[in-house]
Amino acid sequence: MLLNTLLGSGARPLFLATAKTVYLSGHWRLERAIINAFTLKTWARDSKSAEQLGKKAIYSGSPIMDLLTEDNQGISQNSEKNIILLLPGSRARACQDVKLLLDSTEILHEKINNYKFLMVVAPTLPLSEFLDSCESHGWKVSPDKDSLTRKDIIISLKYNSVAKNVNGVKILLGLGGTANQLCAGLGIPVISIDEKGKRVQKKLLGDSEILTEKNAESIANAALRVLNDSKLYDLMSSAGRERMGSPGALDDIVKFACDNLGWAIRERVYKRLIPNSRSIKPSLHTGRPTTLK
Repeated sequence: MLLNTLLGSGARPLFLATAKTVYLSGHWRLERAIINAFTLKTWARDSKSAEQLGKKAIYSGSPIMDLLTEDNQGISQNSEKNIILLLPGSRARACQDVKLLLDSTEILHEKINNYKFLMVVAPTLPLSEFLDSCESHGWKVSPDKDSLTRKDIIISLKYNSVAKNVNGVKILLGLGGTANQLCAGLGIPVISIDEKGKRVQKKLLGDSEILTEKNAESIANAALRVLNDSKLYDLMSSAGRERMGSPGALDDIVKFACDNLGWAIRERVYKRLIPNSRSIKPSLHTGRPTTLK
């Protein structure tokens, strides 16, 4: 991608290195040489990767954690953490994999009764097929599709972003990718299944994630172990925050462009010429550019 930009524009680009990290083998020597020779400035996704990349790279926050929205920048300190979050993932296989989470929920409900269950359904999933799959496994979908019920168990359903549903979450049973990383970065311990893709993710998340055998009993038992062991819980929580970091990368890129590339002046000229235009202003709270009138 960087080479394509260099060849296509001829200009020295700003480079946000999200694809690689030292936790997942890092950048090759040739990549580091190209980055240092041709980029104007590089933002790495973590501090150790910035050290590996060299003098042109800095770390000013995680671009993954910048996915947090303005109305939810993490877990409220005042919220009661009594929610077990279920993420079936965003790929089509989630329609089959959801059974693991549903069965795990039943096991957990039998052993602990002071937790609520919440499932966030990715908008990429075929909703009818997904809900039909839940019903085929003995769960009833409510008329307004906002919950699943079986016996006396209720799983609330949400269809917006994971970031808007993390307040009050104690632990995640997650089969997703980026969403798992986001929760780990918020200090939420992650339980997932042991398969090839998740082993790669485990290298990134480290001690913040536990991988189990692909069956409901193993998933539920791992969750119970974490919930019943405060030292293990705190270890996983702090490991996730350390590995994923805090938001800030996107704000820093916008600030650099405004301060050093003349974007602020261009924006003022544009607004003067077209008074009713919409402008881009960096948000100091979210790590994301915010569009304002």
